[in-house]
Amino acid sequence: MSEGDTDGVVSLQEVLEEDQHLEDTANAVLGDSDDTQCTYPKGYVYRQALYACDTCTPEGVPPAGVCLACSLGCHEGHTLHELYTKRHFRCDCGNGKFSNFKCSICPEKEGENVKNKYNQNFSGLYCTCHRPYPDPEDEVEDDMIQCCVCEDWFHSRHLTGETPTSFSEMSCDTCMKSHDFLSTYQLRTNPVTITKEENGAAVNVTDTPPTTTCETGTSSAAETKSDSFKSDDKDGTGINVCELVRRRRLLSNCEGGDRKTEAGFFEENWRSQLCTCDSCKEMYSREDVLFLLDEGDSVGAYEKRGVVRLSSHDAGMEALGSTLDRVQQGEVFHQYNELKTELSDFLRDFARQGQVVSKRDIEGFFEEMQARKRQRLDTGEGVPPAQCHY
Repeated sequence: MSEGDTDGVVSLQEVLEEDQHLEDTANAVLGDSDDTQCTYPKGYVYRQALYACDTCTPEGVPPAGVCLACSLGCHEGHTLHELYTKRHFRCDCGNGKFSNFKCSICPEKEGENVKNKYNQNFSGLYCTCHRPYPDPEDEVEDDMIQCCVCEDWFHSRHLTGETPTSFSEMSCDTCMKSHDFLSTYQLRTNPVTITKEENGAAVNVTDTPPTTTCETGTSSAAETKSDSFKSDDKDGTGINVCELVRRRRLLSNCEGGDRKTEAGFFEENWRSQLCTCDSCKEMYSREDVLFLLDEGDSVGAYEKRGVVRLSSHDAGMEALGSTLDRVQQGEVFHQYNELKTELSDFLRDFARQGQVVSKRDIEGFFEEMQARKRQRLDTGEGVPPAQCHY
């Protein structure tokens, strides 16, 4: 193959790696959603993959969202906006928002799902720039990050403040302002000045806390780094202290500790640190963010549930096993494993050397495999014993 022929050609190793990446992504996003049954009968689903149909609900029509199964079975060929996942949503497909259109999977639906929440994503727009994604007019490569509160998506360059290299969840600027308690739980990667008391005198200490709080300092000499944030600690009065109150007290001694106007970024398992006292629970309910207390609500938790679901191959093998008898299963599994092993061995040398596999190479592989199979049948090798019946 000439140098000119290799332009735009990728190696088999790159193809295999990209294929695996796409499969892993699909399993994470869609793995915990049902692709055959409409989720409407399940009510307001915990979290699921959703789509908005621009064909059925164009501009000027109230927004609506459809589940994965309906996007495949009812809206095939339509213009769809992929919404990734949304929490506590009931499928709208074919309800009162769709004129003269019925869901083919679950046609009996109420006129409207009053508890559903919609944002600009359902119209194919995202971020504070209110642009589509991908944006044909935007040539800047940038990450899109979903807010864990309002669930809109944002370009990292359009968020106020610096985006850390590692984080688990993000709350956008607007949600940080609306729910100011979140600022006490966010990651703090910039140096802060903490006022400590030593021998009755105030001492300023500058440090870079590695976690969500100024754990390197305390509000008094009696408190230590290890117990500065324990919601079940006593305050010397025998009364449990609110976790939020304790954090705010500590942050009041940190210069630069208040960052309510910036987007907030949170480490893994940060939700487990949220205060669960009665007062804070009332506040979460009042601000309609009780879902933050549920670690299973996060997109990360949803993706973990997805990757442990059966892959398409495993599902195929399971279906195969339910329709064939044991002798047929054994023969098919044997032939499949033989093909998989031989094909892997055949392709491994190409991948190792970074070579491109041609159509002629693949055709030659299967021709040789068929020739070996015919030879085994001619000699009687591999033929089931007479007592085995199909």
